[in-house]
Amino acid sequence: MIDKIELLTDERALRAEFYSLSRNGGALKRPSVQKGFGKCFDFRLAGIDLRIHWPVWKNHRLKVEVLDAGSLNRQEILADIEKLFQCDALDLDLTRVDLAADVKDFNVNWFRQHAFIERKRNTKDRFERVRVDAEFTDDQFQTYWIGKRPNIYRFYDKGLELWSRFRRRAGADGSPDAFRDTYGFDRKDVLTRVERQIGGNAVPKELESLGGLFENAICTNPFAKIHFVEAITPPSLEGIPPAKYMDALGLHYLLNVQGYSIQQIKKEFNKRGRRGKEILDRLLPVLSDEGRPHPDLFRLYRDSLVPQLEAHPNSKIDATKARSEEIVFPNNR
Repeated sequence: MIDKIELLTDERALRAEFYSLSRNGGALKRPSVQKGFGKCFDFRLAGIDLRIHWPVWKNHRLKVEVLDAGSLNRQEILADIEKLFQCDALDLDLTRVDLAADVKDFNVNWFRQHAFIERKRNTKDRFERVRVDAEFTDDQFQTYWIGKRPNIYRFYDKGLELWSRFRRRAGADGSPDAFRDTYGFDRKDVLTRVERQIGGNAVPKELESLGGLFENAICTNPFAKIHFVEAITPPSLEGIPPAKYMDALGLHYLLNVQGYSIQQIKKEFNKRGRRGKEILDRLLPVLSDEGRPHPDLFRLYRDSLVPQLEAHPNSKIDATKARSEEIVFPNNR
């Protein structure tokens, strides 16, 4: 699915409704947290899922942030933009997009121990645990990042995020049964969102406009650089040279005792010789476990994207071409 969109446009494209709503309480005005922007206007009070960031310097373009884009279809996104801007929304320049897939039955820690990403030398991975519900002390919000902004991979507990949001809105009426009726799954079920944030010069030319995003997102595999490995169980002594066995045992120790992620181990190997992927390729087959399949992130992403785009009557999506016409990201990012 398309989970977040940021666009650039000119101030001259603003409709009179923007000024009317911003002056008459239809927008919440606050300082912008975006670099180079002084203030922002949040139009959700007026039923428009947009946040507009105003530049600090004159003659710079506005940034349009589509809020909660994952819950909107193509037609709704275009309609919101056209309420405030007098222009062809499909021609707006894209500066950031988050493409995501929801994975059931694989928690965040599973991805820490099984996933690594190519060409991420400046990786900073973090594992957060924050209690979000005083009543249920076992609830923990878990997030894991790989990469450096504006191009990062994010893994987080989506089920727990939805439960926390539901409890804040529903208050005393927010029971687990009501949550199940609202979202279609139990609050204790495992649901992890895998998200790729794409920005700056890593945006492919096919996605440089909103129209290009809607047309080519189905051909974009945002998770092509994620590699899954099986490195959970200790290796067996049978048929393995002693030196290789000790290497594999050390890798198992780092993963399961020290709590390192696969990406952290690859980074440490690269620091000491820049052969991290080669070493992992040599060691990880020793630790392979055939008992559990890997999630097909591209299929899950595409399955959630098709209904989001097909909601528009003029959209034509051929999902069968997705793999054969896969878009390549610049600079191998």
